[in-house]
Amino acid sequence: MKYSDQFTAGDGRSRVFEILRGVLLSRARSGKTITYPQLGERMGRPPQGPWPELDVISEEELAAGRPDLSLVVVDARTNFPARFLGRVFNARDPEEVADFNARLAQVYEHYRPVKAAPIRKAESQ
Repeated sequence: MKYSDQFTAGDGRSRVFEILRGVLLSRARSGKTITYPQLGERMGRPPQGPWPELDVISEEELAAGRPDLSLVVVDARTNFPARFLGRVFNARDPEEVADFNARLAQVYEHYRPVKAAPIRKAESQ
């Protein structure tokens, strides 16, 4: 059984998932992370884990071919997630840190609106 199988979006808590996903989307679109305490405050719950809802969102995003939206949630002291790819994040592993940073950049790239360059009018001759 997967960790997140203990807590699924279909078990009557869909409003929680809707609000949580909205918070994560807002942060991803702004190109910013959110800390667990900030998220806890927004969600009206203590910040300490576990946050199985984030694992569910992670699995859903990856299954849909999108980057892992849960990566915008980080520890206030380390600026890294508590969990990464279904396991505890190892901030001492340079490869894992690089992988996290690359995947977070993919989240921002996927969800941030593209700003088009202003259209210039052709100069009269």
